[in-house]
Amino acid sequence: MIQEKCNQIEQRLKFNKLGTRSQRVWLWIHFLAERQNLTMHMHALSEMIRLFKESKSMFKFPIFHRPNHIQIYLEYSPYLFRMKIKDSISYFYVNENFISAPLEIKKDLLLSAFNRDSKALRRIRAYSMTNDYLSLDRLITGKSTHFQNEPLGKRWNLELIFNQVNQMYFQGSLNRPNLRWSQRRSHRRLGSYQSQSDTITINRIFDQQGIPEYVIDFIMYHEMLHKKLGVHQINSGRHNHNKKFRHLEKKFLYYAKANDWLSQNNQILRSSNIISK
Repeated sequence: MIQEKCNQIEQRLKFNKLGTRSQRVWLWIHFLAERQNLTMHMHALSEMIRLFKESKSMFKFPIFHRPNHIQIYLEYSPYLFRMKIKDSISYFYVNENFISAPLEIKKDLLLSAFNRDSKALRRIRAYSMTNDYLSLDRLITGKSTHFQNEPLGKRWNLELIFNQVNQMYFQGSLNRPNLRWSQRRSHRRLGSYQSQSDTITINRIFDQQGIPEYVIDFIMYHEMLHKKLGVHQINSGRHNHNKKFRHLEKKFLYYAKANDWLSQNNQILRSSNIISK
């Protein structure tokens, strides 16, 4: 018993050293290692393929030129679903948490991806908040706390920041998305917006003393612009920072000051040794 406990602790320590993407893969593999889970996975994948074949005549999405060239995958990722197009082939990825979803929701996933059906997307988001979806997520993570979506950090409360930026720049018109800090500190991405799950994630490296408020506000404003303007897709993938986006981004009151601070403190951020300025 003691040896078994020690092995569990050792595994957890190794797990914590992995990056976020690797942690998800690690959890997913352990989930699929159970025969009943793998059976559910294969059954859900078969259902998705069957639904696609039955419904492909309904698809009108302009990039969908060759209906027979599509590959469908189930994966454990931060996205509800995502599309990737390469060499005239559409790769459609669906979150593993949908494997036990009703057929209607699985069909909505296809309609939302290929037809950009907004009603279908709303139904998908609503389902992602149900106990059926969340309980499966807890089953995969082993009830771990590694992927909590908490807006309250050690230094900043993302909900308060969202509310004040929303009032100042969007007249309070944006509905509150899911707000979360990244699980780990990254030196490459300030933040991100995932349209499928309606989630704004801010890099945890900014949740500390010495970060000016106008910097965290600017990062939040940037991601809120993505939410407001939506995601534009081209054949090479997602393309958000177009001319309109850049024009609106410069409307931020401290645009130049925030960018200057980020440029000047790049090396300090990398070392996570923030000095107030």
